[in-house]
This record gives sequence, structure tokens and C-alpha cells, in this order.
Amino acid sequence: MGLDTLAREHRAAFRRAEIEGLKLAFYARAVAVAAISTFLIVFSNYYTAPLYHMALLLALLGLGGLSVLAARRGWPAWTFYVGAALDAALVAFAILYPNPFDPEDILPPAARFKFDNSLYLLVLVAHYALSFSARLVLWVGASAAAAWLGAALWVMSQPGFGPRSPAPEPWIGAPDAQRLVYLTDPWDLRVLTLSKQMILLGLVTGTVALGVARARRLVARQAEAERGRANLARYVSPNVTSLSAVKGPTRATAAILFVDIVGFTRFTEEVDPEHAVELLRDFFRHVAPCVGSHGGTLDKYLGDGLMATFGLPVAGKRDAVDALAAARDMAQAVTAWNAERVATGQPTVKVGIGVHWGPVVLTEIGGEHRVELATLGDTVNVASRLQEATRGLDVAVVISGALRWAVLSQADLEEAITLLDGFLAQPPVQLRGRAHLIEIWTLA
Repeated sequence: MGLDTLAREHRAAFRRAEIEGLKLAFYARAVAVAAISTFLIVFSNYYTAPLYHMALLLALLGLGGLSVLAARRGWPAWTFYVGAALDAALVAFAILYPNPFDPEDILPPAARFKFDNSLYLLVLVAHYALSFSARLVLWVGASAAAAWLGAALWVMSQPGFGPRSPAPEPWIGAPDAQRLVYLTDPWDLRVLTLSKQMILLGLVTGTVALGVARARRLVARQAEAERGRANLARYVSPNVTSLSAVKGPTRATAAILFVDIVGFTRFTEEVDPEHAVELLRDFFRHVAPCVGSHGGTLDKYLGDGLMATFGLPVAGKRDAVDALAAARDMAQAVTAWNAERVATGQPTVKVGIGVHWGPVVLTEIGGEHRVELATLGDTVNVASRLQEATRGLDVAVVISGALRWAVLSQADLEEAITLLDGFLAQPPVQLRGRAHLIEIWTLA
């Protein structure tokens, strides 16, 4: 998968998260509307009084529904900001404008600033945190502040606005009753009270927006790491890229598989480099998937071949079985590939596969500026020599007796018979660079 494709998928994932957040905010808004409506109906002394606020609540619910619709249909981004501003204006209006259907609603508008009604604006900001957009949170906070200040200016412009009780002079030492009357004057809007409300709204908005932005950064960072892993997986096995670190040499018993093209060097002498590269790409396209499909790790590409491990970095209970199954799949894949080549008038390709089972070490090697993971040990050398032995024996696959016995111990009888079908025992051979004979089995 290309990096551009991954980037598009991550953007689409953010988009889906924002839509899901708006839907969740709509559901939360619906629950709040239902709860407040129930409260108004139960505790109101006049059956017509709740209708006013219920109408405003339904309008608020409708605005939330429009936001979800806009997100699902891909409307321009500015529509969300307009909706947020309307939300803030509607909440401020509902809080401060007297209910014309409630005879008991006689408080002057200025008195409404003295209560905790501004907390409803904080609830609105919290709802927009579910949109997963820090900008939208800041915008709704700014819209709420503007609506609240606009309402304060409207209150100050109303006839009769102003203190009914003059401030006690001097303030210090004035009777408590006189100071209390001054502070609770319902016709006066205290600048200090309004300032506290605006500061609280700004602090909550900033904190919520910061939390949303941090969450987005964490998700983006995780997505970038996944993108880097996906890019790295083009060169090494995903099993290796999933390791956070290798702390010192790791010893294990694993299956090692080598495969390469027989006679590739001679082939490159007869064709131009582009044809040679095309052949290699086709070869790897057919054999490399056989490693991953059986849980193996593609350790490295080796010019006209590759090395794979089964049981590293994490050992399994069927590593030998998986290695032999991968070898058989490779041989079958090459057979099918050759049939395609013959059908198009191209020569067949012969490959050699060697598989061995035994102890290995997974460790970091390299210097200060470059470090890579490497699988080392005599088992690796033997598997490479078995792959070379396919040429002299004129067979496709050579496995060691150790691998065969490991397969017999890990698989049930029926599966072992299927995997070992066609393998013939050969006289023990002495591999290049080794003093002792080794038991081998071959598949033509």
C-alpha cells in the first residue's frame, strides 16, 4: 500500500471520527433536551409555561441534527461554524430572555447574570468536544462569549437598567444589610460578575480545545508510526517491524528457508538489465507471499533469492510445519508461473529451495550509523548449503532430516503425510564447509 493511499485513509479516518463525534453529540443533546423538558413539565405551575423553553430546546436539537446531516453529506466546513454560532446564540437567548408564557417569570434580565445560568454555555462547549475538532471547540467558545457579551449589552440598553440601591459610602464599615442589598440588586449587572463568567468560559474552552488537539496529535502520531511501519514492511518482514527493540542476542530454535533462481547469473549475461529486473520482480511476486501466508518472516532478499525464518522473532508450535508448507507452496507457485511463461513463449525458470531446522540467534549487528537485525548460526549456513545442493541433485526442494523429524513431531499424522508426500530419502551428503554428513530428503 502506497504512502499517499495511507495518508488518504488516515484523513478519511479523522473525518469518520468527526462525523461519529457529531452524532454522539447529537444523541447527548437529545438526552439533555428530554431531561430538561421533563423537569420543566413536572415543576412548572402553568401548563403553557414549559412550551416556550421546549420550543427553544427543540430548535437546539434541530441545529444538532443539521450538523450531523452536514457532516454526512460533506457540506462545506463553514456550515459547521455557522451552526455552532447559532447554537451559542440560541442558548444565550434561552437563558436570558423572559418566558412570555410564565406569569412567575418576573426577574429582570440583569438578575439572570447573577445565577449559574452561564454553566449551560460550558455544557455546549463540552458537547462540541465530541466533534474531535479543536478549532470548532474554540469557535463555539468564542461564539458563546460573544453571545453572552451581546446579551449583556442588550440588558444594559433596556429601559430601567441600573442600580436601584446606591452603593454604600463608605463601603468599608457600611452595615451588612446595606451592602447585601447593593450586591443583590436585580436591576444591576455587576461587571465583576460578568468578568468572572467570561474568564471561566475562556478557561474551560481553552482546556477542552487543548485536550482535543492533544488527542488528535496522539492519533496522528500513531498513524504516522503505522505509515512508517508500512513503508518499512516493504523492505523487511512485518514480524520484524513489530519489534520495539531487541535487547541482546535472542536464542531460539527455528526453521530457515532459502530459495533462489538456478542459473540466474548466466541468464543476466544474455539479456539486458531491464529484463533481468523484470524476471526478479515476477519471481518474488510469486514466492514471497508464500512466506507470509504461513506466518514466516521474510528476513532478507539476496539478489536472485531470499531468506525466510519460521519461529522468529516469536516461536510457535508449528514453525517446522509452516516452513515445509511454505516450501511446497513456493514450488507449486513456480510451476504455475512456468506454465504462464511457456504459454507466452518464454523459457521456464528453475528454482532451488533448502530448509533446515535448528538453533539460531537473532541479534543486532552493525556500527554506530547503521544497525539491522540478523539471524545467525550454523542452522542458517546449513539451510543455504541445502539450497545449493538442489543443483547437483537436480531437484526443487531439499530438506534436512532435522526438519523432517520436527514436522513429524509438530503435525498430526495425516498432515505430516501430506506435507512429506513426494519427498525421497537420499544418501547422507557432506555439505560445503562442513566436516560431518547430513541426512537429506528431496522433492523433485
